[in-house]
Amino acid sequence: PADVDIVVVAHNTLPALPGVFDALMATGCPQAQVTLVDVASTDGTGAWLAGAYPGVRHRLLEKNDGPGPGRNIGILEATRPFVLLMDGDVLLEPDTVQTLHAAMLADRRIRVGSPVVVHASRPEYIQYAGGGIHFICEAINPWMDRSRAERGDAPADIDAAPTCALLLDRQTSLDIGLFDERYFIGKEDGDFTHRFRMAGYIIRELPDAVVKHHSRPRGTWLFYYQIRNRWHFMLKNYQWRTLIAILPCLLVHEPVQFAVLDRKSTRLNSSHVAL
Repeated sequence: PADVDIVVVAHNTLPALPGVFDALMATGCPQAQVTLVDVASTDGTGAWLAGAYPGVRHRLLEKNDGPGPGRNIGILEATRPFVLLMDGDVLLEPDTVQTLHAAMLADRRIRVGSPVVVHASRPEYIQYAGGGIHFICEAINPWMDRSRAERGDAPADIDAAPTCALLLDRQTSLDIGLFDERYFIGKEDGDFTHRFRMAGYIIRELPDAVVKHHSRPRGTWLFYYQIRNRWHFMLKNYQWRTLIAILPCLLVHEPVQFAVLDRKSTRLNSSHVAL
């Protein structure tokens, strides 16, 4: 649609970008509506883009502070009412944007349109759908690795969505304060979409809108951010009486989490040594 800006945020994802942009252009999107926010990539992303898609705007960031600043720049510098925010390893299906866009125009309470995210290597299986945030600030992802057939074709109003690909109302994104750049990676999308819900707006998930994500296992370096960002989310968004109320749960969860992450880290490190 002519009133949608596309913002692709990428950091060293050049192997995936040709497929990402081929799928994007196959939707009929003009290059002039697309910005690639390049988060300090060192893999030749800028040179590739200039040769392959010269009509796409290249916005280079000199420093990698995570995806949040790049997403914020993309939203701030957009000129159209809607912004499709995408990661640099996501493949759009041909009608995804139009499906989300039509739903948001039909019901102005919807300020975020969310597709169902499937594994690019196994597109019949879901990676993200039906998202939410547990009160101890762990992600709820009930359809992970279950089939699209099991999920069914009913739209759903959800409480949080991953930023693999989201269609956003630009002005509302500005009004709620954009992405919190104090997160480096992890929980930043939950925090961002949570604030749409806190402001009284709807996040509508449409199973007819699908994107394929080049999913891969996360490394142990993310464990620090997983813990840090959970606590940042809770201290930022919860009142003290809420923290006191959930303290018994946290006294169980936190030691168990540390034990699980330590065990997982040990196992991964042992496998690397074996290799």
